[in-house]
Amino acid sequence: VHKSDVNLLYEISNGRIKPSKFLVDCLSSSVRGNKELELIDQQRIVYSNLLEEIPVDAARYFFNSRPESAVEFDLDLAVRQDSENPVYYVQYAHARICTMLDNLANDGYMVPDIENTDLSLLTDAAELDLIKQLALLPEEIKNSARDLDPSRINRYDTELAARFHKFYTVCRIKDAPDQLRNARLFLADTVRKVLKISLEITGISAPEKM
Repeated sequence: VHKSDVNLLYEISNGRIKPSKFLVDCLSSSVRGNKELELIDQQRIVYSNLLEEIPVDAARYFFNSRPESAVEFDLDLAVRQDSENPVYYVQYAHARICTMLDNLANDGYMVPDIENTDLSLLTDAAELDLIKQLALLPEEIKNSARDLDPSRINRYDTELAARFHKFYTVCRIKDAPDQLRNARLFLADTVRKVLKISLEITGISAPEKM
């Protein structure tokens, strides 16, 4: 783990990265079962009509997906509760971490302070990939604000969630040696914080249970 990555991990864990505000794009067409739905002149859709069909979080996520072009809105995908739905996939990663940390806390394993964490023990490829993705957040925020492109945050969230799921699969936490367990707990909690921040940037909730 590079010193710069460790420093960033510490900064993120202490909540020093603040959400920014982004513009959202217009929705021009919607799709259900690969068939276009005729909506208000195929250029605009009223939020109240859309929200009768799908959750608010899904609407916000898909609005932010393609700022450079009109958005084709897949209503079937937006209501799915599985990994095919990108907003559900990201929110599930956050909820999964919250549940894991709660369960470990109940077993007596608390997230340690940075002073009691040896991050140099994080040497597994899945751990390093996760840290590298965490380190990209400040640049993604800056570039998203510069380009008025919230879709960058969407893509960042999806990749971070994917890397966490891989980390969770290949890296034991509860049964790891004490110092390594502490480092992995700290890493997982940092991912939780970053997911919450990045979801809030685009106005999407970060549920603790799903």
